[in-house]
Amino acid sequence: MACKRKYFYWLLLSCVVLTLFSGCATHTAITKKIIDNITKPEVNKKPEDLQYFISKKIILELQDAPPNYTVDKAGKLIVTNWDVRRKVTIAKRKKGKLQKIDENGYLVVGFENNHQDCLIKFAQLGKSERYYLIYDDDQKYTIKYGDKEKYGGKEYEDLKYNVMFEGNREDLNDRPYLEIKKKDSPENDKTSRRAKGWKVNE
Repeated sequence: MACKRKYFYWLLLSCVVLTLFSGCATHTAITKKIIDNITKPEVNKKPEDLQYFISKKIILELQDAPPNYTVDKAGKLIVTNWDVRRKVTIAKRKKGKLQKIDENGYLVVGFENNHQDCLIKFAQLGKSERYYLIYDDDQKYTIKYGDKEKYGGKEYEDLKYNVMFEGNREDLNDRPYLEIKKKDSPENDKTSRRAKGWKVNE
């Protein structure tokens, strides 16, 4: 028991030391001011260089899937095996990649590397500086979420998904928003200091 306690204290001490020397990383909402600052010539970075996260878990449920059957000229029913995801879960703090900033200034972010056409738009709404998830249909709380498929020679539009998350979908403050990790450097974390003095013989 004493041995386990000793290892626990060493682990705790290691964590404290790492925190002191590496700075403390916290999640913070991304704002236009942050984007503007990193794109300055002296920083010379692009918004795509940042690692984006989503502030809360969202669940997307398919609203309507295109029909997977048709009828041929002879009146026979033809059924096509059409693979469609009816539910998509994007976990809280899931890493996302900025694909582009569109013509409206919306941040278009993907959270699925293996489904790169599945994208979510985020925009500054109201007076808030945060970039909130935006609906394609504000009345039905739906978004178009990729997964384009070809069926019967026709390509269907992006599939529409109901957006679900913990909180009130009508309340802007409850909506999921984009975050980044911010790390405060220990050298710059003090806004004031007391002069220690300087002896002549030092």
